[in-house]
Amino acid sequence: MNHQTYQDWLFAPDPLDSQQQVELADHLAGCSACQNLASAWREAEQQLAHPQWAEPAPGFEARWQERVQKERARLHRRQSLLVLGFSLAIAALLLASLIMLALPVFAEPRLWTLVWLSRLVNFVNLADLTTSIIAGFGRVALDRVPLVGWMLLAGAVTELVVLWFVSLRLLLIPRRVENETI
Repeated sequence: MNHQTYQDWLFAPDPLDSQQQVELADHLAGCSACQNLASAWREAEQQLAHPQWAEPAPGFEARWQERVQKERARLHRRQSLLVLGFSLAIAALLLASLIMLALPVFAEPRLWTLVWLSRLVNFVNLADLTTSIIAGFGRVALDRVPLVGWMLLAGAVTELVVLWFVSLRLLLIPRRVENETI
């Protein structure tokens, strides 16, 4: 007996004509395998038509939020280590370059001492010149700039400092994960 035709009719998406329905009913009356298949298919169609939605396990949302927080913390730590690694690599390259430039100086200790002594004298002279320029500018600025101008300058500097700290906080402190419902 060929069951394939009847099984195809059972699963057909389009309705059967009257002759096919009669043949299928006659076959189902005498074939227990096709009866079992037909009843299983009807049950499956009913379950698909009226699905039962499963609720998540207790504590699922808390576990999910904890996992997201851990993942973000891991990502932040990884990014921080990556930035630190690049910074250290650049510092090492700069130090190596400085050492390469300074090797001839270190070969002759007397020359090295003279170079640093000269740089120290130049630094002291530069510091003295800078203080005299700043003092002169300060005397002139105090006479020329009114009190309102100084107040505006102090306010602008304060705003820039606050903006700097806010920017650093946003860039360096990881964001917290809030309980979000989607």
